[in-house]
Amino acid sequence: MLDTTQKLTDTQVVSEYGDARVLLANKDEDTRSSILAAFAEKKFEVKIVHNVWEVFEALIDYSFDVFIADSNLPGTTCQELVKYCKKRHPAMQVIILAYESTVSEAVKITKLGAFDYMEMPVETSKIMSQARMALIEKKDRMIKHLVPNLAMNKNIFKFLPDLDVVKQIGSGSTGIVFHVKKDNANYALKILRSDLAPEMHQVQRGGQFLSEAKILSDIKHPNIVQIYDYGFSANYMPYILMEFIKGSPLTEIIKENSLSFQKRLHIFVQICKAIQFIHKHKVLHRDIKPGNIMITDNLDVKLTDFGLAHIIDTHDTSSENQIAGSPAYMSPEAFNENDTIDHHSDIFSLGVLGYELFTGKKPFTGNSIPEIRHSICHKKPVAPSKITSGIHQEIETILHEMLAKKPKNRFNNLSKIISSTESLMSETPQSPQKTSRGLFGIFGARNSNWA
Repeated sequence: MLDTTQKLTDTQVVSEYGDARVLLANKDEDTRSSILAAFAEKKFEVKIVHNVWEVFEALIDYSFDVFIADSNLPGTTCQELVKYCKKRHPAMQVIILAYESTVSEAVKITKLGAFDYMEMPVETSKIMSQARMALIEKKDRMIKHLVPNLAMNKNIFKFLPDLDVVKQIGSGSTGIVFHVKKDNANYALKILRSDLAPEMHQVQRGGQFLSEAKILSDIKHPNIVQIYDYGFSANYMPYILMEFIKGSPLTEIIKENSLSFQKRLHIFVQICKAIQFIHKHKVLHRDIKPGNIMITDNLDVKLTDFGLAHIIDTHDTSSENQIAGSPAYMSPEAFNENDTIDHHSDIFSLGVLGYELFTGKKPFTGNSIPEIRHSICHKKPVAPSKITSGIHQEIETILHEMLAKKPKNRFNNLSKIISSTESLMSETPQSPQKTSRGLFGIFGARNSNWA
């Protein structure tokens, strides 16, 4: 049992430095090479990106401890980049390497939450030192979050006796997730980050955090993560105790690109069933993306992270027009604050995910949020069959209708998609240009309106 009179160990809060992950975005090849070499020597895991689009791609799973970025990274301004990172990935430390530094920008960047703003050129050893300091500060913040008042001498997990923390397994835009055990059973414990919206009262902030649990508590489905308990601890710490999923995010499955077409169908239909189920319960997910879908070793799907979910209420439109979600997976109407968001928006996001699952590529890209928005709202994606030769006609046409720019031109629900996908799964694998059932005729002409 965790004793809050003692400081949490590094392994209970975050992995040792050697396991720390660094995202590096720098246009200068010499600087990039020297930083990479220095970090590799200390066993940091480093991923290199070159533009804002690659930054968005890398951050989908919130899996980096430190982000070191060029102040002149193509595709956005330095201030907008820091603002985006701190809003969506508050646990990640940001270090800016400024090649054309100004005092005013340095002040603005630090106020936005960057750990440091370093004027270039600077010795690689100094950058390395600041990265280590950033990791230390990250750990300290988590410790303070988990133990807000050591003098209270109370177990912060008093709400669930005999709970043992195994390790931290994630940190997202709203909370920290831990692998915990009770009576030798595994659970995932999500706790609100105390550094979010500090101007709000703790109970009010916790109530918003627990809205995810309230939504999921009444939803029981084999493809949706199960909630076992939620509430406030004795010291008003909001928590959600949920099913522990042993597996990998769909993001990794897509990157590996090793699954057969039939196995991708198996995954896709499970995701569709999960989304259909929450829609029947009048819930919008609003953040459908591969990083929010876990895949077990048996290829079972678990839909997670309902932090942006919204209960559909015909008498309450106060939150329907808020921009929410991950840019590459947002629907055209989600970018327009004057448009109403409904279940058609989730179907579009699912179409983007399905396109990526079957082709390994996203249908819409861009080097900045404005470019991504323009692509989603105005550009036609390349026909999946031009990317992946083995894709079935039915799937291509299904994806086409899911990705329609106007909500009224998309499917009204997922029933036809599910039935057609299950029919394809029952067929013997065959040429992608042939079909024994002619199912795609339900959805319209193949390849229409593809780029």
